[in-house]
Amino acid sequence: MCGIAGLYGDGRHTADRLAVMVDRQAHRGPDGRGVWCEGGLALGHRRLAIIDLGPTGDQPMISVDGRFVCVFNGEIYNYDELGATLKHSGITLRGTSDTEVLLESFRKRGRDLIPDLRGMFAVAIWDKEKRELTLARDHFGKKPLYYSTMRGAGFAFASELTALSAVIDGNIDASVMADYLHFGYIPEPRTIYEDAQALLPGSMAVWSPETGLHITKYWSAAKLNIVASTSVDLDELDERIGVAIDRRLHSDVALGSFLSGGVDSALIASYLTERRPGATTITIGFDSLDWDESPEARVTAGMMDTTHVVEVVSMTDAEALLDRYIECYDQPFADSSGIPTLVLAEVARRHVTVALGGDGADEVFGGYDRYRWLSSASRTLSVPNTLRMSCAAALPVVGGHRGRRLSEILKQSDRLGMYRELMRVWHATPLDTIIRGAHAKPEFFGIDDLSDRDAVCPQIIDLINYLPFDILVKLDLATMRHGLESRSPFLDVDLVTWSAAAGLIAGRRGHGKSALKELLARRLPEYDSSRAKRGFSLPIAEWLAGPLMGRLLDATSEERLRRHGLFREDTVQRIVAAFLSGMTSFAFPLWSLLVFQEWEQLRASGRRP
Repeated sequence: MCGIAGLYGDGRHTADRLAVMVDRQAHRGPDGRGVWCEGGLALGHRRLAIIDLGPTGDQPMISVDGRFVCVFNGEIYNYDELGATLKHSGITLRGTSDTEVLLESFRKRGRDLIPDLRGMFAVAIWDKEKRELTLARDHFGKKPLYYSTMRGAGFAFASELTALSAVIDGNIDASVMADYLHFGYIPEPRTIYEDAQALLPGSMAVWSPETGLHITKYWSAAKLNIVASTSVDLDELDERIGVAIDRRLHSDVALGSFLSGGVDSALIASYLTERRPGATTITIGFDSLDWDESPEARVTAGMMDTTHVVEVVSMTDAEALLDRYIECYDQPFADSSGIPTLVLAEVARRHVTVALGGDGADEVFGGYDRYRWLSSASRTLSVPNTLRMSCAAALPVVGGHRGRRLSEILKQSDRLGMYRELMRVWHATPLDTIIRGAHAKPEFFGIDDLSDRDAVCPQIIDLINYLPFDILVKLDLATMRHGLESRSPFLDVDLVTWSAAAGLIAGRRGHGKSALKELLARRLPEYDSSRAKRGFSLPIAEWLAGPLMGRLLDATSEERLRRHGLFREDTVQRIVAAFLSGMTSFAFPLWSLLVFQEWEQLRASGRRP
């Protein structure tokens, strides 16, 4: 796990500018720093040493024949198999790092290698002979990779936007605001900056000074073979999760797992402790009983006899937590669970350098309540349209806030539209009344790959959208802020591919993670999987009406809003007034506004990175 950067320019000050990009990502790699420059191209790397801790694992790394130069962020979990293939073909490796295996395999196979990689990765490889730069990102987008064509003046890439912003114009892209307010995140490939984009998950890009940029897709969740089944082979599921765990145990530094009160992390920990008795599990407790799961986690740890670490943290200093949150997330990001995730990463890093987590289980195995809500709502599509619209018109009158939300769902003409409404976090006003200027209607990314809007599977939508653009962004930035590597066994691409074909993504067993609960009951019979998981929900309404009220009022003042002119001041003021008069349902829309305003102020002040 590391931070990578690259810059191609006219040769003047390229190395100096690249150095700034690298140093802005120092938190991602506290164990080493490397820069390589030649022929107008500069590549940089910050290293978090996980495998092959010595100098043979340092980057940028040059291939044995001197032709290729590589910077790489992530882990290749099948590097043992790839390395064995190299040795069988007569190639002698200088060290034991997965980086070298990746580089020499690329030298042998070229870009045909990328789809066969198993892991989390963002990689850039420069071919000195062809003067071509290959970029690639893992199947699900666990590791980030941003780039800019610099308005035709060169090319740059980095692991974080804070690094890329050192060499681009950095003008805000006003067209992303509707998507940001609707979803609470900015859907890739766009970013908050006009001249920066994200390389999408499952994609490769080739750039050269002569031919420019060409992007291809090598994998997409939209192409999974989805089978609707009512049964699943739990023995095979058990075996396949075990394989995914085994792949993620390679480490030359301390490795443990996160442990909350939920099914996902308990199941991961059960496999880990089976293979490594007494392994470290990490839990954070909170000073609020409403969302403190540490007592349940302690009981679960006792079932497995882990070396259990619990640290209780205070969440009362809301202003300090907000500041840390804004500094960590390098573009507006309104998922408030990013705050406790950031705190968890800080605590975990004091005990381990690598942590296994349960991310991806809800998307793959159907854990979100909204999947069931969509199933219920979509049944109304068979009702005559006039009757459905009449019901939708009446609901706001009799149902209050919930009635208004249900009304908007019923107004949609297909399942995709209904799910888009279920994912909407901005429900204070129509977007036209808050955003200045024209904007496109918020829409999911990647829907063109779907063959049937009416039969859309929400889990697939989430694997393409919510997972990479929200969950994995949060996980990467929060953990790497503290030099912690997080690994996600449930997002093993072979496990997900099998799960789709086994009916776990579209079948009855794909609802409520029933298959995972049954599997956990086998492995930990004492575990009570019927207990509701509380998760990392924060008391946003209480914060905004209490310790953050001053920050909210300042952020939504006319002076601050006029600085960039993106939002209508009168609408914002009405929303704030309604919230302060008791309309608590406006808390999350206001949180989205507060996050943007605080991010913009930090940017304008020059204190970012």
